[in-house]
Amino acid sequence: MTYDLMATNIGYQSETASTAPRSLQSFMEEHRTIRDFGSAETGQGLVDDGPAITKMANALGYVVIPSGNFRIISDLTISVPQYYQAGACLTVDNASTLTITNRIHSSNQWIFQGVGKVIINIISTMGEDAKLITAGWFGVFPTNALVSDVTDKMQRALNSMNAQTREGILQLECGSYHLSKTIYVPRGVEISGRGMRRTIFDISGLDFTVFETTGNACKFTNFQFEFPTGQSGVRTAPYIHVKHNTCEIDSIWLYPTTVGIIIDENWCTIRNLRATYGLDPQALDIADTSVVWARTSGFSIIDVTIIGTTFAPHHIVRVGHDTNISAGNIDNIHTTLPATAVFLDNRNCSISRINISNIIGNPASSTGNQQFDSLTKIVAAGAYQCTYITLHGLVTNGNADSLLHIDGSDTSVISNISLGSAVAQGNTGYGIRLINNGTGAIRNINIAGDVDVSGRPIRLETVGNVTLLNIPPSLRGSHFSAPFIENFTLGDDQARIIGDNRTAIFAGVLIIGSSNPSVNGIFSFRAASSSNHVTMIAGAANMATATTPLSGSSGSDGRFTVGIDSSGQLILENRMGSNLTLSITLMAGY
Repeated sequence: MTYDLMATNIGYQSETASTAPRSLQSFMEEHRTIRDFGSAETGQGLVDDGPAITKMANALGYVVIPSGNFRIISDLTISVPQYYQAGACLTVDNASTLTITNRIHSSNQWIFQGVGKVIINIISTMGEDAKLITAGWFGVFPTNALVSDVTDKMQRALNSMNAQTREGILQLECGSYHLSKTIYVPRGVEISGRGMRRTIFDISGLDFTVFETTGNACKFTNFQFEFPTGQSGVRTAPYIHVKHNTCEIDSIWLYPTTVGIIIDENWCTIRNLRATYGLDPQALDIADTSVVWARTSGFSIIDVTIIGTTFAPHHIVRVGHDTNISAGNIDNIHTTLPATAVFLDNRNCSISRINISNIIGNPASSTGNQQFDSLTKIVAAGAYQCTYITLHGLVTNGNADSLLHIDGSDTSVISNISLGSAVAQGNTGYGIRLINNGTGAIRNINIAGDVDVSGRPIRLETVGNVTLLNIPPSLRGSHFSAPFIENFTLGDDQARIIGDNRTAIFAGVLIIGSSNPSVNGIFSFRAASSSNHVTMIAGAANMATATTPLSGSSGSDGRFTVGIDSSGQLILENRMGSNLTLSITLMAGY
């Protein structure tokens, strides 16, 4: 291209031959910035560059901010798209407000500097709109240096969306961000990282809430809370305190705390929460430490897991505070530490219509095999009620003292509780505990037949006023099977064990008959490792009983003996002088 420097309209031909020639003026207009609409000092941060921005917006319908520091001294509104080139920034003076109502196009660089107010409120002429703000635009960048505290910058970024009418997203990158005080999140704003264990908030200090909502429909997703290197202890304040409705918390990782997340308003959701415990929050002598504390109605808590090697909070999910609660859903809670998975706390409120499902307690042996109180627990006091609670899919290993523990006191009422499809492994502790220490009631407890606590020595414990139980026979202390009938020959001076497939407790009735010689009798018995007995209800004179071992030569000669040995085995011994063809009917249970 050749041109005369004095010409005003010179033809321009691009390197591509197919491109039509155009004027140099047209070519230059395509590369205009606000420098072309302001003074010579523009870009040095010395004059008010607001007028230049306004001129370009009015002339071209968009604004291009080139490399440089451009100063906003007086209030300014930009209502056209903005394009920030590499190294561009606007410095807003303390007493000034920059209002942006259109799209921002910039790489992840610090484009809003100074201490003045920035308001981003994109206005759509058709329907509703949302905003996407990059944290770096406000100087919020990840760093491993604790001296780089980004708390104030992050608050400024969030405040820029405070006046908006619809939702917005504050997007963070991978890496660590150091925070030192509470950050307040405005209505409808989502704080979004790049994934738990990828975007990390290093929190210095243990006694301040990290994020607190100031409006409805906030969201927190894809990041992790962690202590800075060298800091130890247990947090006494929550990481997130939700004080407004329809908020969401999704894919968050927590470190030790007395309470990780508090929900105080309706229709909020928590999902995919992880917590790591290597410290002991119970050591702070706080009665009810928990990972999640729901203190309102309409919540949904899904997929929460705590892992670690040593300690745990009292509860993973705690429900209840000082306001009545209803309509909650708790699903897929998993602990590898000795902590009650779900605790319904009715001591200061009534709780109703809560669905609890897929709860797994699996503390590893590395925790010292410590038994924790119960996999799920309901506690009521005062005159409060707990009603219409369903529990389904509960599974625990032997380290839980019980599968379900219900405890009432004062005049409280706990009713309409349903438990199904549940398993408690182990051979110590309880299956289900229903303890009423007050003058109220525990009633209408419905337990399905697929609840298996058969290995526990006490399958069902009831104390006090507990009524209207709809429970399977296995929880009543005995499970009766179909009658066992057998015909066999028992040689002279021989003994035979009957019902050797029994469990720890084996009780019932034995009917014996033989015609040659005549041996007939009806016996009741209880066979256990202690307190054994066998009683002849009716029988021939040659029948006898014993509670000592029978080997074939133990009982009296000329008699047929039914005995219980020291290990609780039911044994028949023939010392009648000839073989006996016996017919026995065993009706027993365990």
